[in-house]
Amino acid sequence: MKVIDIKTDIRPVMNVQILLPIAAILLAIVPIALRFTVMPPEPSGTESSEDKPLIALPIRPTLPPIDRINQTNRCPDCILEQVDLQGRDLSRIDLTRANLRQAKFTKAILINAMLVRAMLRNANFQEAQLQGADLGEADLRNANLQEAQMLHSSLSRANLTEAQLQDAELRDADLSNANLQEANFTNASLYGAILRNANLRDANFTGADLRYADLSEADLTGTNLTNARLDFATLPPDWRSP
Repeated sequence: MKVIDIKTDIRPVMNVQILLPIAAILLAIVPIALRFTVMPPEPSGTESSEDKPLIALPIRPTLPPIDRINQTNRCPDCILEQVDLQGRDLSRIDLTRANLRQAKFTKAILINAMLVRAMLRNANFQEAQLQGADLGEADLRNANLQEAQMLHSSLSRANLTEAQLQDAELRDADLSNANLQEANFTNASLYGAILRNANLRDANFTGADLRYADLSEADLTGTNLTNARLDFATLPPDWRSP
């Protein structure tokens, strides 16, 4: 009689019984794994990014020019026509290219101020302190600078046509290449000032102190130098004392 090996006959059945649950688990896991691999994760929260409302960021309001001066001591390119800053301490203020036509700076303190290329036509700087200030290329036509303190200030290439500078203090100031036509420097101090290549046509320097001043290449046509002090001043080679 043939003996049947029961262990050998039931092994395939047992293998199938073990594999069926594993296959079922894999079939359940694979779609989930594919979903996380292919699909981007949903953003947290109940709303999608498309449904969320846009939040407007607050816009900081622009300060008016006078407030910018009060808070930051600078206002380049500002429009400040006829502004009244009389007696104010504006040391080191930056008013580069600002429009200050007819502004009032009487007795103001503008030490080391930046007024490069500023519009200062008809502005009033009477008795103002402008020591070390930079007014290079500024428009100062018809400006009032009487008794202004401008020691070591820079007015290079500035336009001071018909400006009033009686009794002004301009020691060691730089007025090179400036337009000073018909300006009034009566009794002004220009000791050691630089006026190289300046336009001094019809300017009035009556009683002015021009000792050690550099007027080389300056245009002195019609310039009034009555009683002016010219000791050690450098004058154009073609200039002759009247």
